[in-house]
Amino acid sequence: MHHLVDVLRLREGEKVVLCDGHGSWRLCSFSKNDWSSRIEELSEDIHETIPPDHPTCVALATAKGERGAWAIAKLVELGIDSIILLSTDRGIVRWDTTRKQHALERLRRIARESSAQSRRAFLPDIGGPITLDELLETNRSHGLRELALADISGKSMPLIQQEIKISTIAVGPEGGWSEREMSLANDLPILSIGTTIMRSETAAIAAGVMLKALRW
Repeated sequence: MHHLVDVLRLREGEKVVLCDGHGSWRLCSFSKNDWSSRIEELSEDIHETIPPDHPTCVALATAKGERGAWAIAKLVELGIDSIILLSTDRGIVRWDTTRKQHALERLRRIARESSAQSRRAFLPDIGGPITLDELLETNRSHGLRELALADISGKSMPLIQQEIKISTIAVGPEGGWSEREMSLANDLPILSIGTTIMRSETAAIAAGVMLKALRW
């Protein structure tokens, strides 16, 4: 309610959408007087949004400071369905158990706020950190071959799409994937998301835009 009153400064009677983050939403009205602020239901109708047929996922190396949080917020605004944090061989960020829990709680809160700002009906899944080994094992155990690794040495998306439909893109750290990680993924497509060297969070956004463009 603080956000509605003090940040958005809603006026009497302005429309508000209440959403459960799982596709259900209801249109309401904002009401304010001298002693209280409240949300009033305009109807009993609960609307259901159909989930996407082909969910998208970006797996990105954990970044220092606010850069990772910024990337999460922008991927949520783009409409990416699942975001996985990666612990990579050349990555700098290392989280112990306590720090991991606090970091994930904060990133999920950011994802909720970005979902509300961008009017998403579904909250994205935020998972990890996991290693590339674990990501590949999960991918293969489900019989999926829709994962591509982002690397400047790879093929363009149109060329890869002739062979396989991509739904997940894994983005490494700024130092790139290690030789060990590249050898692990030798049976997966290597995707080029540009001809320049990007920061990891910029590359993650570029990957998200590509996935969204394929689904539109």
